[in-house]
Amino acid sequence: MKVVKGLIGVTLAVSVLTGCGVFDTAQGEGKTIVISDDVALQSTMEDAEVSLSKPEKVSLNEKITYQQLLGVANEELYFVKNNSLYQSDLAGINPVKIEDIEVKELSKNHKKALSVENGKIKLYNLDTNEVVDLGNYKENDGDVGFADQEGNYICYYSFSTNNYILIDTETKKEKSLDFKKLFNKKDFSFERPTIYKDSIYLSTHTGKDGTALYKVSFDQKKEMILGFPHKGDQIARYDFLNDDTIIFNGTYNEESGIYVYNIKDQEINKIVSGGTDSEGTWTPFYSLSPDGKKLLFDTVVREDDKFFNNVYLAMLEDGKLTRNIRILEKAELPAVIALLGSWSEDSSTFFIPRTNKLLGGYDEEKIDYISVYELDTMNP
Repeated sequence: MKVVKGLIGVTLAVSVLTGCGVFDTAQGEGKTIVISDDVALQSTMEDAEVSLSKPEKVSLNEKITYQQLLGVANEELYFVKNNSLYQSDLAGINPVKIEDIEVKELSKNHKKALSVENGKIKLYNLDTNEVVDLGNYKENDGDVGFADQEGNYICYYSFSTNNYILIDTETKKEKSLDFKKLFNKKDFSFERPTIYKDSIYLSTHTGKDGTALYKVSFDQKKEMILGFPHKGDQIARYDFLNDDTIIFNGTYNEESGIYVYNIKDQEINKIVSGGTDSEGTWTPFYSLSPDGKKLLFDTVVREDDKFFNNVYLAMLEDGKLTRNIRILEKAELPAVIALLGSWSEDSSTFFIPRTNKLLGGYDEEKIDYISVYELDTMNP
């Protein structure tokens, strides 16, 4: 496996030193390039090469919590309230009840809403306004969720059969992955499958073999796409940039960060570094735009005994980060940017729900306003 670490001006790798908020600097091909704090400070909205508007602060007329918020898309909010699905403009003025259904998840393209109530799995189609019954759900089954960006498949693990169940939301047909036949391992854990262009991908971990990413099929065959060299390595989340390239965050070769992996060439490029201090190891998270060309990511900054987040926007070109800009500095955020950041369908706008002051946990924290950032589509 070839590991490539990016060059300054091409790849941004931000790392916080133990016990302080200052960035170290290293230069030279084949080394991790870490931008110093002084350089990072120059990448502000006034002088960055990214054409980005200053954020518009849209205050919410009716406060909702982060747990209630399902998504932000195309100047609209989707949220749950009183066991129903609602839609409103960004300010939350005159919210409209869409359907009397308790929604647990919205598809990434905001077209389908998933509900699990009273032992029933249901899907609401926001385009057709139809509710579809997708079958029964047992209390001892695993968590139900979407397996793809479009909401064409839902999935859950059946503990009674040791099968991962995938249901086509259009045809209602059910298929299963037999984990005993596929893996037959002890001390085995796994994440929710991802479906990309009709292929199924699964991240697994065993105490003996560590972490691996597999491509699996319904005829119970598997192919390892990416193996991790150390037992402590792990993958937090991953997305496909194209047929041959994935982006993921986690720990690879005992180094935390965000990585780009070329499946065909088996080449890994570390594009953002994490860090370790006396409190442990932190991993940067990201939010990828729908066109796969823009990336929001966060890093941790420590001052005395308090932790803050810096949030950056960068362009993704040929698996490398370019034209970075810091959009939030030493911000107090209730969660990682992977949970907070939302994109418009055309990737020209992103939204970050904010609170004026953190008072409690993520689920109970109320949203005070939405920060709206617009990119110049003619010169992004």
